[in-house]
Amino acid sequence: MRFFRLTWLVLSSMVLWTRGEASVIREIPFELRDGFISLLISTPSSPVPLRFLLDSGASSSVVDLAMADRLGLEKGALTSVQSVGRQITGFWPTRLSASAGSLRLPNEYLALSLSDVSGACSQPVDGLLGMDFFRGRIVQIDYAQLKIRLLTKAPRFGNLERLPLELRDYGMVVPVRFNQSVPKWVRLDTGCASEMQWVRGDSSLQAAPSSNSTGAIIALTTASGTPETTTIHLGTRRVGVVKAGLVDAEIFPNEAGLLGNGLLKRFQQVTVDAVGGQMILGEFQNRQ
Repeated sequence: MRFFRLTWLVLSSMVLWTRGEASVIREIPFELRDGFISLLISTPSSPVPLRFLLDSGASSSVVDLAMADRLGLEKGALTSVQSVGRQITGFWPTRLSASAGSLRLPNEYLALSLSDVSGACSQPVDGLLGMDFFRGRIVQIDYAQLKIRLLTKAPRFGNLERLPLELRDYGMVVPVRFNQSVPKWVRLDTGCASEMQWVRGDSSLQAAPSSNSTGAIIALTTASGTPETTTIHLGTRRVGVVKAGLVDAEIFPNEAGLLGNGLLKRFQQVTVDAVGGQMILGEFQNRQ
């Protein structure tokens, strides 16, 4: 009986100590819909919740232009936006007071038409939570439990893989090895429903320069390019068979492609530590 009590006390201390390493500040439920991370947003401007996608590949958060007009939101000046393969225009800043659960969201958004995005999804998309949602935070995407968590500290224990994460002016990039190539910088893009988009060529990993684009960047996309089955390495992790879309030119300046949600969801958790400059991958799970 004494042994049981001592064991219980030791285990309890370990649990509390481990939790203390990465305490949860906020937890937001989400759904995986059409290959994207979909969550509901509340705002005093709308009597019903809005549906946003988590898009780490977008340089700023976005509201749909038609929705902004419908809700009477105050729009800013006309601005140029680099999207995948084309230039579009939007309005910055557009102001919206919104929250996900008890978490207050950014109050400045880029307003542009998301009709193409909604057309590719099973229901309308009202907005995107972009890179500004991640800045200054440790954000864990739990694909196993379908939760987004804000943490006080990055996870330290378990079978984890850590990759360097660089925050550029217009995107977050991590090094990825494609087949037998040297590692190259690719955009961390939860707004890409496919597993991987890769630029043909053999440029090696260099210090990540700032983007030379003058406007915001939106990277939300479905599969494109010539499909190829290949092998991807994330750090020391061999991910296995991956369906990559091969394209002939850079999607965005100085980037070798997009690391998409289709591949990220193979892991139980993905932690984007924008404070410590790292992406942390948890265990594999049987989700394709």
